[in-house]
Amino acid sequence: INNNGNYYVSLNGQGRTGEIYTISTSADVPSSMGGVVMAPVPADRLLFITLPEEYAGPVDLRITDAAGRMVRQEKLVFQGGVPVTLDVSALPAGAYVLHLLSALGSNAQRIVVQH
Repeated sequence: INNNGNYYVSLNGQGRTGEIYTISTSADVPSSMGGVVMAPVPADRLLFITLPEEYAGPVDLRITDAAGRMVRQEKLVFQGGVPVTLDVSALPAGAYVLHLLSALGSNAQRIVVQH
C-alpha cells in the first residue's frame, strides 16, 4: 500500500472513504468537587494537589493516559488546604487525566507531565 495520505475508515460497517472526521481526545468529566488546585502544570517530578476543607479525608486517586488506560491508582488522605505531594517522575511525558473520588464528590482534571 502506498502512503499517499489517503485513509479508509469504516463507521458502523459503512465505508466513508474521502470524508474527514474529527474526534475529541479530551476528557470532559463532570466535576462535583470544586476548588481543587493542582500545580505545577506541566509537572516534571512533583505535582501538588490541594483540596478545600470540606473534602478532607480519604480520596481515591486514579490517573489515566490519553487512551483511557489506568496508569496509577492509590488512596490519599487530604487535610483541607494542605497540599499533598504526588511524585509523577515515573510517568512517561504526556497528557493524563487525574481523577479524585471521595464520598462527597469527584473531580477530573487534565495534567501534563513534561521531563
